[in-house]
Amino acid sequence: MLNEEKHERRWLIYSTDLDRVFYFCCKLFNVIGCTSKLGNEGSIDWRNLSAKFKSYEISDEHIINMNAWIYLEMRLSKDKTIDKHAQEQINKDKEH
Repeated sequence: MLNEEKHERRWLIYSTDLDRVFYFCCKLFNVIGCTSKLGNEGSIDWRNLSAKFKSYEISDEHIINMNAWIYLEMRLSKDKTIDKHAQEQINKDKEH
């Protein structure tokens, strides 16, 4: 931030292969059809990223996609997903 305060944006990811920044939750979930370039094809416009973050973080589509991501994390942590048995096998394989 401008005041040197740090603000974690865990929904922001960088692709080394594409050299682009994406909104992870919007790229993955896209619940209502993400209109942001950062949610679809990514961005390399480093100068204007912080302005885009500020406006997009408060948008309805970002909040809906974030909620979908948080809800999935919650279900995964409680083993309440439709692929529970597959997830259990993955966890056993990781431990092995």
